[in-house]
Amino acid sequence: MRQQKPQWWDNLLPWRALRPFLPLATLSGPKVTGLVVHRQGQYGKNQGNWVTGDPAGETSHFGLDIIGWIGNSRAHVLNPSVVCCSPIDGLVAWTGKDEHGYPSINMLHSSRKAERRRFSFFGDLEEVYVRAGQLVTAGAPLGRPAIFRRNCRFFHFGMGYEIRRDGKWHDIFINPDPTLKTKIIVRSNLPWSI
Repeated sequence: MRQQKPQWWDNLLPWRALRPFLPLATLSGPKVTGLVVHRQGQYGKNQGNWVTGDPAGETSHFGLDIIGWIGNSRAHVLNPSVVCCSPIDGLVAWTGKDEHGYPSINMLHSSRKAERRRFSFFGDLEEVYVRAGQLVTAGAPLGRPAIFRRNCRFFHFGMGYEIRRDGKWHDIFINPDPTLKTKIIVRSNLPWSI
């Protein structure tokens, strides 16, 4: 049976109107109700780069570096039972290596014919469960966050729009924080204290 695209697929509804799911879930344990993000992995301008270990300079960060989750009113570290999930129905446009050499996923959440295309990006993964061309539903598991320093896990999540300007497509990232409408706790190191 062929999966159908959602009714909103061809329209220009903004991300917020589609009420996206959080980009992760647990396979066991309490429901994910919020996110823990690294201090230097917040959307926007950040001092230093925690992933490469460079403490100097200002960097622009186009997404969230998620290092934990909130459930049952408390924060939890990412562990092997956590999976990255599609925020809304989508098409896996590409899988491959990100700029750090980790597996990553680029998804489309709009028709390729749309003037403004919604997309999401998952980087710094340990493994990927989907393949290019696959249609997935909101909340579907996509992959597992990568193991990083001191055996802690994290992944990068970004979202935005592809916009056609001057005959070329441009990626415009948006801040996921207000769009996801969730509680976000900021921590400054790995491992962080619960």
